[in-house]
Amino acid sequence: MGAVKLESIITKSSLLKDVRQLCPQHQTLLKDVRQLCPQHQTLLKDVRQLCPQHQTLLKDVRQLCPQHQTLLKDVRQLSPQHQTFSLEAFHSLILHFAPKHTGFSYLGMYSRLLLAALHYNFNANRETARKSDGAEKYCVRYPRFRKGAYVVRPIKQKASYGYATSLIEAQEGRGFLIQYAYQELHTSSV
Repeated sequence: MGAVKLESIITKSSLLKDVRQLCPQHQTLLKDVRQLCPQHQTLLKDVRQLCPQHQTLLKDVRQLCPQHQTLLKDVRQLSPQHQTFSLEAFHSLILHFAPKHTGFSYLGMYSRLLLAALHYNFNANRETARKSDGAEKYCVRYPRFRKGAYVVRPIKQKASYGYATSLIEAQEGRGFLIQYAYQELHTSSV
């Protein structure tokens, strides 16, 4: 049905009968369907208000107009395979723990990368912060790539550093391992 013109389908009496049989509060859908293709507009009425038995009709109408193929492309990009936010957040965290403008030894860099990975794994799935009444907190951001348009983002709970105390407790009796690794590094480089 995707290649069929919307105007030829609308003129068919079967579709018109289906649209006219909608609930009384959805009678304006017919007018909206007629306005779809000439101006390439989306439906003016809220899709969520449609009755469940008419959801398939709305899906068929969306497939008719070839200009709605861009919507399908956008939906494909919503797949987790193409989302890189968490990867970029991890890279940003690495730069926080080991900035590029500072030189570190191999052992120093390695330990900083391990700490960054521990911090990220411990704090990656923080929940949204809540107000005293239980409502979630949100903030408004104005990213540069949106050119002045705003984005609403949830405010996460504060980061936790509980992993650091458990690391210190675990390494109190194992200090010799760090000294051994340091000695191995210097003897192998000579």
